[in-house]
Amino acid sequence: MNLLITTCLIAIGTGLGACIRFLLGQLSLTYLSMPSMTSIMIINIMGSFLMGFGFCWIEWRYRKDGLSRLKHLGRHSHFAKKAGLLERDATLPLVDHFRFNQRLQRLSSFWLTGFLGGFTTFSAYSLFSYPILIEQTTLEALSYIILTPVLALLFTWAGLCSFRKIKYLTKQ
Repeated sequence: MNLLITTCLIAIGTGLGACIRFLLGQLSLTYLSMPSMTSIMIINIMGSFLMGFGFCWIEWRYRKDGLSRLKHLGRHSHFAKKAGLLERDATLPLVDHFRFNQRLQRLSSFWLTGFLGGFTTFSAYSLFSYPILIEQTTLEALSYIILTPVLALLFTWAGLCSFRKIKYLTKQ
């Protein structure tokens, strides 16, 4: 894919993701009276879920060659066993495979790298962690510092599983 197009898609997605993150943060502070650290943690967890779910959706919708981008992790077979996910379609002409691959790359650039990259912010997590560690009780600080990445990983996994479950239920 053209480097300029990819860069523009990522830039636009990042800008939108960062704006949505800011607005959600302000809403949670203003209307829900949530501490900043809690809203950042929730946004990171939401973004992690959306990353897992979105990745699976893009793979399922546009990966027509039967190969997952997770193949180097040895996990692609986990997706391939599910009906409708990443199945090879030999009837598609080569040009259609190319078009699907282009769409996959563009959506991944915009949504996964751009939007969700701008939406989630582990740099803000790091910035909030330091004063919490200094000013809060040890239990509060460690809860925030440990729960954020653990929950983010769990919600990424939940997004992956949710998509597979939804696709499995709709096939029956």
